Amino acid sequence: MKKVKTISFAGTLILLLAIGIKLFLNSDKIFKSEIDPYPYAAQSNEPELIIAKLEQDDFLISLLEKKGLSSNEVYGISRAIDKVYPVNLLSPGNEFYLYLQNKKLEHFVFRPNFEKTIFIDVIDGGYNTREVISEYKSQRVGISGEISTSLYIDATKSGIPDRIVDQFTKIYEYSVDFQRDIRPGDKFTMYFDAYKNRKGDIVKTGDLLYTSFSPGDKKSEFWLFSNEKKTENFYDKNGKTAKRRLRATPINGARISSGFGGRKHPILGYRKMHTGVDFAAPTGTPVLAAGSGTVEYAAWNGAAGKYIRIRHTDGYKTAYFHLSRINVSVGKYVKQDQIIGKVGSTGRSTGPHLHYEVILNGKKINPKRLSQLSGKPLGKAEINKFNKRREEIEKMRTSDLNSLSNPI
Repeated sequence: MKKVKTISFAGTLILLLAIGIKLFLNSDKIFKSEIDPYPYAAQSNEPELIIAKLEQDDFLISLLEKKGLSSNEVYGISRAIDKVYPVNLLSPGNEFYLYLQNKKLEHFVFRPNFEKTIFIDVIDGGYNTREVISEYKSQRVGISGEISTSLYIDATKSGIPDRIVDQFTKIYEYSVDFQRDIRPGDKFTMYFDAYKNRKGDIVKTGDLLYTSFSPGDKKSEFWLFSNEKKTENFYDKNGKTAKRRLRATPINGARISSGFGGRKHPILGYRKMHTGVDFAAPTGTPVLAAGSGTVEYAAWNGAAGKYIRIRHTDGYKTAYFHLSRINVSVGKYVKQDQIIGKVGSTGRSTGPHLHYEVILNGKKINPKRLSQLSGKPLGKAEINKFNKRREEIEKMRTSDLNSLSNPI
């Protein structure tokens, strides 16, 4: 546990100016801008400030006792917090600000998230709780960049929050292999809603509104649109969803150990057509259904070991070999991205990996061809609504163009 920290009143003022409250207001829930003066500025006697940080395996009660609070104070604070924020939701990293006068607790401050601050005043043995909600201005942010190391590293260096980068990768994961298809010089743009504090830092984000990505100089653009079922998805300019009918890669974070085509068989020792793609991964790694469909085989299958085959639409089938575990049964309908099994090394196998095959009208094809399959298009009744929404987003992007050339 870190040592108790005591800082000056001036440091206290600077540290908590951004919280934005006035404690002398009487309502339990106060909405104020985050730049309001800190309430203790009028106090004549400078209080001692102790910062208590919740570490892994810590409990609030034991932490406050370590910081010198009495049993009555700990009990009172715990009950007061629980009125506005469930104590069981506290997590490692939460910080608590304890203000003491003559070793007695007078004020307690806790900020469970970026917009909410909880103040507890100890008055005549009672614990008065108030909740302050800081207001943040919403604005649209557009950031463009170029890959030099990796998408994640270069995007976050440009100021794009992790949540937005994660959403971006989920849009393109059906058509782009982020481990093998990305090259230095590939360009990206992410345009999204954000909330910034007075320093200009992004404290919260909404969803992506528009994305652009150019792996291998092939530009793909998508716009966010809510269809008639009120389901949000990303669509290209032709109204086709970013989500492909079938995945080219049914496993996350794996390395291709053997591609599609002729090769020397590692066990049999002679050249033989390799009718799928092998993904090396640890035993137990989840295997995802490449697309929605009906399971037509889910059992041991000779050299294939534990094996699953799924029948999709338009003559497509996908097969998954050498599994350690099968999570589905014959006749069951599975949805795209559902976990159907786990990587293993059953059957004729030299080590843990997934052998993945795609069959089109009875013929085994290279799974990489699946990245060329377009997603499901919007119906005629919705395409006009989508085009109108796309035009709205493009007008917003045009008006916010300066933000694209000035990454935060």
